[in-house]
Formats: sequence, structure tokens, C-alpha cells
Amino acid sequence: FGLRTEHGVASLHGDARRIAERLPPASFDRVFLDVYDGTEHTPHHLATLESMAALRALLRPSGRLLMNAIGVG
Repeated sequence: FGLRTEHGVASLHGDARRIAERLPPASFDRVFLDVYDGTEHTPHHLATLESMAALRALLRPSGRLLMNAIGVG
């Protein structure tokens, strides 16, 4: 995507919920999720209230969560 260090963007790869549960709360202004498991379904554990709560906890008060997901599985 042409990201460079000076852009100040951290790109983490892996299971979003597991990563979210390990990161400190209120540490991001924006979280972008590209949810895809190789099929046309969103992994069930990412489509739960608990998952959304874990992701929301990462955001600062005015933070935004953007999610690209396909289907519900």
C-alpha cells in the first residue's frame, strides 16, 4: 500500500480478536479490519458482541472502527 514509517501507521496481521485482547486499551485513533478467512464467511468469533467490545476497547474516546467483512458464518 505504499506505507512508510513516517506515516505513523501500524499494520498488524493475524486474528483480530486475539490481537485486540493483547493490546493496551485506548491506544488507537482508528482501527481498520479486513476480515477474510479464505471463504465467503466472516469467522464467527469476530461477529460477536464480545469481539466488538474487545475492538472498541482499543479505541481512544473519539476513535473509529472500520471493518470490511463478507457474509456471516
